Amino acid sequence: VMVDEENDELITSLVGLTAYDGRQGIDVYKAKYPVTEVYVHPLYNGSPKCGFDIAVCVLGQQIASSKYDQDHFTFEDVEHFKFDDGWKAVDPAEVEEQGIMVEIVGYPGEKDSDVYQHQASTAGILKTKLGGYILKHHVDTTPGNSGSSIMVVDAAWLQRVGARMSKATVAVHTGSDQVNRVNYGTLITKELS
Repeated sequence: VMVDEENDELITSLVGLTAYDGRQGIDVYKAKYPVTEVYVHPLYNGSPKCGFDIAVCVLGQQIASSKYDQDHFTFEDVEHFKFDDGWKAVDPAEVEEQGIMVEIVGYPGEKDSDVYQHQASTAGILKTKLGGYILKHHVDTTPGNSGSSIMVVDAAWLQRVGARMSKATVAVHTGSDQVNRVNYGTLITKELS
C-alpha cells in the first residue's frame, strides 16, 4: 500500500477487490473496485509480528469494464447469495486454547491465482511487546496468503462464543515462524475493531 505517512493520503490509485474468473483467463474479471481510503493501524511498526499488522480499505463504486459479460458476478447479484460468515472481534482468552479449527482461503500469485483453501488447528496466542495479539496456527500457507482472513470453522467454538455464522474471521494472516513451525496472524480484538 502506497501511503504518504505525513498526511495519511493515498499516493497511488489502488485497485482492490478484483474477482478474477480463472476459467476465462487472468484478464477477465468479475468485478473491480477502486480503493478510496486506507486506514493502517497507528501502532503498526512494519513487522508482521507486532500484533497490529492490519489495515482497512474503503472501496469506491464498481469500475465499469468491457471485460465483463452478463454472466459475471457484481454486487447487484448479492441478493441471490446467502452470506453466512463475517468478522468477529474476540477477547484473546476466547482463542488461547490450542486446537480450534481454522481456515484460510486466498488466491496467491505463486499458485497461479487459483483458490487456495486449507484448514488446520490453532496453536495458541502470543501477546506482543506493543500490546497486540498474534494468533498462531498450523494452516498450510504460502507467502501470497498474507492478508488472508483466518476464519474459525469450529462449530463448537462458534456456538460457545455466540457467533451466529458458519465461519468467523478472527485474525488476518501475516507470516510464518520457520523455527517453531507455526504460521500466525494479527488477532482482531475488540480494541482493534
